Amino acid sequence: MTDARTDDETLQELFIACASRWRTAEGQLGIGVPKKKLLEALGIEEAGLRPLLDQLTGRLAPLGLDLVEYYYARDRWYAVKSVFPAPNELDEYELAALGVVIAMVEESKRPNEAAVQAGKLKRVLVRGKYLTQYRLDRVLANLEHLGYLRRKKEGYAYGPRTLLEYSEESRRNILEEAKELVF
Repeated sequence: MTDARTDDETLQELFIACASRWRTAEGQLGIGVPKKKLLEALGIEEAGLRPLLDQLTGRLAPLGLDLVEYYYARDRWYAVKSVFPAPNELDEYELAALGVVIAMVEESKRPNEAAVQAGKLKRVLVRGKYLTQYRLDRVLANLEHLGYLRRKKEGYAYGPRTLLEYSEESRRNILEEAKELVF
């Protein structure tokens, strides 16, 4: 961090970076900023980051905002999110498919890195007569576009919005509900 920059300016830059939403070259949604880029942009060492994050958290709380830390794409990310629930823009089919993906990912031993094979989703949702193949394709494409899912070679993994909007406990509860309703 340079001497010319004040703490307020640094916190402003930190807030802007953590509140950002952007698309990768592949069109995937990015929310917040990865730790490596944050350290590089602020020009600070890792030890100096925690006090800045704590300071920012203190300033965000009265505004109804929270600074969250999550693991995505093999890096630690920081993002700003509202502490108040917001209406969900997903329709019932998208919520159902997302719930099934969450349940399947949570069943794995390493949910943050796991992916659900598209064929497995098709077996459960299409052959189970919950969705048509066309509807499933549209739902998955929209969930990917909105940042809830991320396409991988093996299938679909969590996108940043799933990690931000559904806590680990919520995802475990979805797994338990899906076991009773779908599986």
